[in-house]
Amino acid sequence: MKEPQMYTEALAGNLKAMYIIGYDPAATQANIHHVRSAMKKVERGEKVKPEKGLYFESIEGFRKALTTKRLGLLHLIREKQPGSIQELTRLSKRNIKSVATDIALLEELGLIDMKRKKEGRRESVPVVNYNKINLEIAV
Repeated sequence: MKEPQMYTEALAGNLKAMYIIGYDPAATQANIHHVRSAMKKVERGEKVKPEKGLYFESIEGFRKALTTKRLGLLHLIREKQPGSIQELTRLSKRNIKSVATDIALLEELGLIDMKRKKEGRRESVPVVNYNKINLEIAV
């Protein structure tokens, strides 16, 4: 388990103790409030609803995951609300294999939801339920 996930698990009540040697995690993690809150909850033995977030170990990892084309897909989904992956492919003027690969990654990252249609050819509808992405970088 990587360190950012430890804090999320602690907030969810799934981690009962942490032993950290040699540094202050509140000073090294991007979301200082998240870390401090998780540490206090662990100390008190409390269980709370976890905060939803996406964390990257480096700016390069962020750039690799959220490319210009993937951000473009998020924007198209939010603005045009395509009824299928095929429609999104037409709107983006990209090939279906590339769009499907990007959609799978964005879904895995939790940046889109895929609503499965029950009638017809079992198509999936991509959905973006937010207006913006906030980026925090610790210095």
